[in-house]
Amino acid sequence: MAKHTVLLDPGHGGHDPGTIGHYLGNDKEINVLEKDVNLDVALYARRYLIERYSNDFRVKSTRYNDKYLTLQERCNKAHEVNADLFVSIHCNSFEDFNVTGLETFYYFHDATKFADMLQQNMIVNFVNNIDRGVKTANYYVLRYSVPNSVLFECEFLSNPEKAKWLNQMITKRDLGFVIGEVVRDYFLC
Repeated sequence: MAKHTVLLDPGHGGHDPGTIGHYLGNDKEINVLEKDVNLDVALYARRYLIERYSNDFRVKSTRYNDKYLTLQERCNKAHEVNADLFVSIHCNSFEDFNVTGLETFYYFHDATKFADMLQQNMIVNFVNNIDRGVKTANYYVLRYSVPNSVLFECEFLSNPEKAKWLNQMITKRDLGFVIGEVVRDYFLC
C-alpha cells in the first residue's frame, strides 16, 4: 500500500506572530502568540502520526521551527511533496472578547469530507468548546495548495479564557492528537 502524504501547515511564524492572546496569570499578563500554538499543535499531530502510523503516512510540515514562510511558499511545499492532504493550523481572533469556538474551512469540494470529520471530532473531544461549524473560505492556502486542503481554527486567542486554555501543553497535545486521529480515520477507515 502506498503511503499517503500529509502536509501540516502551522500558520504564521518568524516575524509574523499571528494574533496575540492575553490572560492574567500570577498577577501578571501572559501573552500567547498564535505562531507558537500553531507550531506546537502541528508538531504533536506529526509525532502522533509518525509514532503510530509511519507505515501508512509520510508526514511533512511547512515549518518545524519559528520560521517565516510566505503563503506562496506554503502552497509550493504542498505541490513539492505531492500532498494528499494539507492541514493549515491557526487560532482565531475577534474584537468581541466573549466570542469562542472551533471552526474548519475549506475551498474545494474535495476537502469537504475531511473538513466535516475534523470538525465533528474536535467537538466530540473538546465538549467545552462551541461548534462554529464547517465553512467555505477563499483563503490563499486553500485555493493554491492542493484541492484536499483545510484550515482549522483551534479557538479564539482574543478570549482570555481560551488563550489560557491554548497556552497549556496538554491542550496543544490533545488538539494535535485529534488531528492525527482524523487523518488516520480519513485514509485508513
